[in-house]
Amino acid sequence: MKPKYGWIYQLNWLFPALAFILVFAAFPIYVVFHNATNGRPNSGLYQFSFYQFKQIFVDVNFTNALINTTIYTVCAIPLTLFISLLIAKGISKLAHPRILQSAFFLPFLTSTLAIGMIFQVLFAPQNQNDATIKVILIVFGTFGALPFRIIMFTSAFLAVDKNLYRAASADGIPNWQQFFKIDLVEVFPVILYSLTTGIINGFKFLPFGLFFSYDQSVAKGGHTIVYYIYSQINEFQNYGKAGASSVTLMFFILILTIINRLIWTRKKKTNYEKNKKNQHNRLTNTGSSSGN
Repeated sequence: MKPKYGWIYQLNWLFPALAFILVFAAFPIYVVFHNATNGRPNSGLYQFSFYQFKQIFVDVNFTNALINTTIYTVCAIPLTLFISLLIAKGISKLAHPRILQSAFFLPFLTSTLAIGMIFQVLFAPQNQNDATIKVILIVFGTFGALPFRIIMFTSAFLAVDKNLYRAASADGIPNWQQFFKIDLVEVFPVILYSLTTGIINGFKFLPFGLFFSYDQSVAKGGHTIVYYIYSQINEFQNYGKAGASSVTLMFFILILTIINRLIWTRKKKTNYEKNKKNQHNRLTNTGSSSGN
């Protein structure tokens, strides 16, 4: 029999986590929405308005930052997944994959600012044109995202049942087809997770260290939405535009994440039904052969 006030005892264990969520998540979200919807930011009073949203969408720096961020996400995320899948598959085939896993994970431990400064020395973005800058942004972001993806995919490949490969080899299926028919199917949940988090991280991309200042990134066409928000807070102290930009970015990421989830969930369901139908057909054919 449960104690009459057992829920109070359980709430004591949950209270520290709830307190952290309220202080470090709920309250900042409230502040952001408050600043974003305040039509009188300099008066000290609050008046609900969409004035700040109108301000950012007529700001050419914001629209260019949105375009740059979208281009980066569309190009860098698939490239990161493709490269990390190939490298992880190669590592998983070696005798001691954990050693190379550690080697590829080392760049993830390096400061993003330090990596940005190295890229600044190597590629000198201050001397490049607009198109080249976008390529540098994609390479910079891909390099920073690869280590964690490689670790995840390598672990996923190592967890695949080896009997599947043996059965496929016995059926005469070549290795490159096994990659598509076994590997990608087995690690599909990891791919879906990486794609979802990649989209979120892509829109939060901040090229820190790659430029000397925000103004230089704007002049070279390399600024992103998060860099725009950072500048509104730290350089211009315009918390209204920063809040409106943050809310816009949040809804943009939320919509894309939901769409991505629906597409991949539907595809997964279709593949499941297809595999189930194929399995049923094989069993039917086997039963017919046994009857004959």
